[in-house]
Amino acid sequence: MASITVAQAREYARIPVSQTADDNAISYAIEAAEVELEMRTGWCVNSGTRTQYVKEAPSDGLLLLSRQPASAAAIGATSLTLVEIDGLKYAEMPSSQTYPCTVTITVTATSNTLLKMALLQRIVELVSRRGDDTVAPASAYWDNICRMLGKGIG
Repeated sequence: MASITVAQAREYARIPVSQTADDNAISYAIEAAEVELEMRTGWCVNSGTRTQYVKEAPSDGLLLLSRQPASAAAIGATSLTLVEIDGLKYAEMPSSQTYPCTVTITVTATSNTLLKMALLQRIVELVSRRGDDTVAPASAYWDNICRMLGKGIG
């Protein structure tokens, strides 16, 4: 389920309710912005499970989870203990764990006003640039969001 509705995006972009011709483009832009957010920053706005490949044992035994906000992590049927450090979730890796391995992360979406505003801004930018402009959206967009959050992951 999208964290932002077409109606919210239309309102933010000041597109009148009677103009529904752009609704499909807005819907695609919402999905693209949410995927871009997660891929570029690691922050998730939709609940679900994600996997993280772990090549080798973390030096301190704590694995920074690549997707946030994490509510649980496991290797197969083995649950991992989560530790929060500076607002980010880490998993305590068992000393007996063999590597490489895959960790399953359960992400619980939370309402974050900054991320919602960033998504709305990105959606408007994507919709306004659809095919009419040859300049790609700024690649540093989500890096700036991470700096504002103070919690860069990706």
